[in-house]
Amino acid sequence: MIIFLLKNDGEAYIREIAEYICIQEKNTTSKHRKSVYISLIQTHIPKLRREGLIETKRDLVKIIHSKIFEELLEFLENFKNSFIKR
Repeated sequence: MIIFLLKNDGEAYIREIAEYICIQEKNTTSKHRKSVYISLIQTHIPKLRREGLIETKRDLVKIIHSKIFEELLEFLENFKNSFIKR
């Protein structure tokens, strides 16, 4: 999800994030999309919000540029070839 947000200027709608994850997992069935969407809403988004990495406004998710976010970026930079497909 963070990679997708970074690719989209730091914000995206939950449905867009779910679709991206499904494409990455090579399973775009409606059942899988629904499962990913629910997982984002019930687990992943609340956890990232509690950690101060994102904020939400209805269905829009935005990155918060905080110290912890900068540390995450530094970590991802070391593994960018593994995460980001060009």
